[in-house]
Amino acid sequence: MQNVNLDADQKPWLSWNPYYKRGGVYVVWGAYGEAYVGLSRNIATRLNQHNEEARNGSHTNYKFQRMYDDANGKLTYSLVWLSKSSWNTGGNYEASLIERYVIKELSNTWFANVINSTKGGEIGGRGYKAVPVQIRHWMTGEVRNFRSITACSSFLNCSDNKIKNAAEYGSYIGSWSVSINDSLYKKRKNIKNKLKESSKTDYFSSEAPPSSIVVIILIIIFIASC
Repeated sequence: MQNVNLDADQKPWLSWNPYYKRGGVYVVWGAYGEAYVGLSRNIATRLNQHNEEARNGSHTNYKFQRMYDDANGKLTYSLVWLSKSSWNTGGNYEASLIERYVIKELSNTWFANVINSTKGGEIGGRGYKAVPVQIRHWMTGEVRNFRSITACSSFLNCSDNKIKNAAEYGSYIGSWSVSINDSLYKKRKNIKNKLKESSKTDYFSSEAPPSSIVVIILIIIFIASC
């Protein structure tokens, strides 16, 4: 899997044709440090949509609209991660996790003012709560099938997370064992686990920009002169 590069070069606005039909996570930068993080299966098309909406004064994110207006439409963008996986069979979920990570990391920097209205990761489609579940009574052997974790949690009168954890750790909820055999659910779990493991090593590169060193030096000099 490719590295996440929070320091990726900023490219001129409207120069996204090379990324037609390329999926990944991008950042749109404003003139005053504003940063909008997004994901798409087709980066060029999505950036063009952002541009058209903002140019017409109708962008759904009012902060994006203001960023566009303040810069007179002369924004930049950077590609922090490009997917190598099939978008419909894991790439979209991987991108959703990385988008959340990028929003969180940039929000903790001094040089970026993240203007996203959510924490990110919205990819649409079927979430884990809509995964089919099967439960089995340990004494009678009765089997019940549910179309979603939410439906199962309603039957067992517990939380969705309790259903998920019971399936993952092989524990019982009352007299019922829980199993989730959905292939997409398992694939997403594997992706999430790999990202967690790789984040402990060198998967995410988020080095501070060289200019931050200058700021630190200036602060030290100022303190010393007082």
